[in-house]
Amino acid sequence: MIEMPELFERHMTLGKQSFEDKEYDVARDHFNQAYNLKDDEIANLYLTNTLLVLEKYQEAYEVMSEKKKYYLQEPQFQEVYFQLLIKMTLFLEVEKFLIQTTHVKREDWEKVYQVTKEYHLTVNKEKILEKERELADIGSVSLAKQKQRLKLIHYLPKESFLALTKVVLIDSGVSLLVKSEWINQLTQLNVNENLETMTWEGVVVPFNPNDYVPLKQVYANNQVLNQLTQYFDNSDPSLKEMITSEVKLHIGCLYPFEEVWMNLDDIWVSSYLIKSGLSEGNSDLSTELRDVLNCQKEIEEKLMQSMLFHE
Repeated sequence: MIEMPELFERHMTLGKQSFEDKEYDVARDHFNQAYNLKDDEIANLYLTNTLLVLEKYQEAYEVMSEKKKYYLQEPQFQEVYFQLLIKMTLFLEVEKFLIQTTHVKREDWEKVYQVTKEYHLTVNKEKILEKERELADIGSVSLAKQKQRLKLIHYLPKESFLALTKVVLIDSGVSLLVKSEWINQLTQLNVNENLETMTWEGVVVPFNPNDYVPLKQVYANNQVLNQLTQYFDNSDPSLKEMITSEVKLHIGCLYPFEEVWMNLDDIWVSSYLIKSGLSEGNSDLSTELRDVLNCQKEIEEKLMQSMLFHE
């Protein structure tokens, strides 16, 4: 993108003036041109807000998503973010946002959300029940369809999501990847309740979401992933993406109990170096290393089975 500061500022100024004059289509064109000239979060905010006013909610959401961290962290972005989520009835996203925001309007937003939620639960009851039925039956369809159905959770209020949790997480037909993302959402909802999930071994175990952190934080803190990232940055960057993607896949499938399984950092790091061909494997592998390699193999086999299931 070639930045042209003077032209960028011109489009921003004209866009603001058009917005004030309620010429929203004109304002959108100016903000869109400004954003195309400069990858700027403020231009993103003005464009998103204009699309919101024009009731082009999906387009507004897609633009917003390109700079989502600002909408979550910066107070000046959060009014637009909240209103967009409300308009799109993304109730679970609203619930997560209201938990983490410290904005002065938080209490007002909570009241707006409660009224909006009650209205939709009444007026669109059948549509919501249909979403709940599809999610309750998510384990009976292929992995590709499971991933599509998983998107429906964002339209549910917290209480409906929790009720489904008690069914979905112990369903052996639900992919490890879907369960991983489901738990990832739970950790962001301030759920202090003992729940159950089925692990990659097929064992149902209890857990409390409040005892765990979101996957993004898990990835950032995982020593195996950090060590391998540093290793490949320095030795062979061409392999970095492939290896780190594999590590993240395994972390996700072990989540939220990845710390228990990956407590032997050096052994896990060695396993990936062997698989990448940068370290020699031989018949004298330690018992711990063999166990780790077998664990990875079994996880990958289960994922493959879920990909083939019902196809």
